[in-house]
Amino acid sequence: MNDRICIASQGNITALYSPQKLVSCCEDCGNGCSGGYTAAAWRYILKKGIVTGGDYGSNEGCQPWLVQPCNASTTAADPSSVLGPHGVCGGDPATTPKCDLSCYNARHEGKYLDDIIKAKKVFTFDGCSARKNLRKHGPYVVTMRVYEDFLAYKSGVYHHVTGDYLGLLSVRMIGWGLEGGQAFWLLANSWGTSWGDKGFFKIRRFVNECWIENFRYAGVPNL
Repeated sequence: MNDRICIASQGNITALYSPQKLVSCCEDCGNGCSGGYTAAAWRYILKKGIVTGGDYGSNEGCQPWLVQPCNASTTAADPSSVLGPHGVCGGDPATTPKCDLSCYNARHEGKYLDDIIKAKKVFTFDGCSARKNLRKHGPYVVTMRVYEDFLAYKSGVYHHVTGDYLGLLSVRMIGWGLEGGQAFWLLANSWGTSWGDKGFFKIRRFVNECWIENFRYAGVPNL
């Protein structure tokens, strides 16, 4: 949604929008450590909207992220870990902060109600319009199947070869292209810049690799 707001505003709105707002306030969006529901998140943005909010410790926006990042690694500053050199997580998972209908960032100058942006429509779409929608409106969300070999991805065009199925993952579709004659989709993951190709990856296009072409979710911001 950040990208689509920026594009729809012709670059006039560049603020980050708050994942904390969704995690804390959308009761139907998530299931704790068992994951979340992309379609429900888009419906929440349609009905309730979101406010600005940057990363942890950034003091950016109305509702910045509140939970300090950490790693499951045994080394406190392991640069090879998925999230980068953060401290080791404690034994108990962090508690989700309660929904707050105010701008809790004291440095933010705007008012909560003035900060809200909603989607005027949300939708799924088929492969025939996938590239057209991306070109016109910007990145959208896809949900894919993840296997063990995906965790070790570094470069090139990924396709599943070996390893067990681990679960579903929602990622950001940002482009497409050809590499060595192989058509690919270009996507941004959410595992930090230490994973993959600085946080990005390519995956085979036109063959529904790992269900990458099954579930597409998008919205149009109401500006």
